Amino acid sequence: MSDFGGITFDLSYATEAERLADSLGQVVKQQAHSRAAARAAQHLVTENGAGQVLKAVQRLTDG
Repeated sequence: MSDFGGITFDLSYATEAERLADSLGQVVKQQAHSRAAARAAQHLVTENGAGQVLKAVQRLTDG
Protein backbone atom coordinates (compact mmCIF):
# COMPACT_ATOMS: atom_id res chain seq x y z
CA MET A 1 0.00 0.00 0.00
CA SER A 2 1.17 3.49 -0.75
CA ASP A 3 -0.10 6.83 0.46
CA PHE A 4 -0.23 9.62 -2.12
CA GLY A 5 -1.43 12.90 -0.64
CA GLY A 6 -3.86 11.24 1.72
CA ILE A 7 -5.10 8.74 -0.88
CA THR A 8 -4.06 5.16 -0.29
CA PHE A 9 -3.45 2.87 -3.23
CA ASP A 10 -2.86 -0.85 -3.20
CA LEU A 11 -0.07 -1.03 -5.79
CA SER A 12 -0.22 -4.82 -5.93
CA TYR A 13 -3.32 -4.44 -8.10
CA ALA A 14 -1.43 -2.17 -10.49
CA THR A 15 1.44 -4.64 -10.67
CA GLU A 16 -0.96 -7.51 -11.26
CA ALA A 17 -2.77 -5.55 -13.95
CA GLU A 18 0.54 -4.81 -15.67
CA ARG A 19 1.50 -8.48 -15.57
CA LEU A 20 -1.92 -9.46 -16.91
CA ALA A 21 -1.62 -6.92 -19.72
CA ASP A 22 1.86 -8.21 -20.59
CA SER A 23 0.63 -11.81 -20.60
CA LEU A 24 -2.36 -10.97 -22.77
CA GLY A 25 -0.09 -9.11 -25.17
CA GLN A 26 2.17 -12.13 -25.47
CA VAL A 27 -0.77 -14.45 -26.11
CA VAL A 28 -2.12 -12.20 -28.84
CA LYS A 29 1.31 -12.02 -30.48
CA GLN A 30 1.72 -15.78 -30.25
CA GLN A 31 -1.69 -16.34 -31.82
CA ALA A 32 -0.85 -13.91 -34.60
CA HIS A 33 2.44 -15.72 -35.21
CA SER A 34 0.66 -19.08 -35.16
CA ARG A 35 -1.89 -17.91 -37.70
CA ALA A 36 0.84 -16.47 -39.93
CA ALA A 37 2.81 -19.73 -39.71
CA ALA A 38 -0.29 -21.75 -40.58
CA ARG A 39 -0.94 -19.53 -43.61
CA ALA A 40 2.68 -19.84 -44.71
CA ALA A 41 2.56 -23.63 -44.29
CA GLN A 42 -0.64 -23.83 -46.34
CA HIS A 43 0.97 -21.68 -49.03
CA LEU A 44 4.03 -23.94 -49.10
CA VAL A 45 1.85 -27.05 -49.34
CA THR A 46 -0.01 -25.68 -52.36
CA GLU A 47 3.28 -24.79 -54.06
CA ASN A 48 5.16 -27.95 -53.13
CA GLY A 49 6.11 -29.21 -56.59
CA ALA A 50 8.40 -31.93 -55.23
CA GLY A 51 5.66 -33.18 -52.94
CA GLN A 52 3.19 -33.28 -55.80
CA VAL A 53 5.65 -35.22 -57.97
CA LEU A 54 6.24 -37.66 -55.13
CA LYS A 55 2.50 -38.21 -54.71
CA ALA A 56 2.08 -38.74 -58.46
CA VAL A 57 4.91 -41.26 -58.53
CA GLN A 58 3.44 -43.02 -55.52
CA ARG A 59 0.04 -43.22 -57.24
CA LEU A 60 1.58 -44.53 -60.43
CA THR A 61 3.65 -47.12 -58.60
CA ASP A 62 0.93 -48.12 -56.15
CA GLY A 63 2.59 -46.60 -53.25
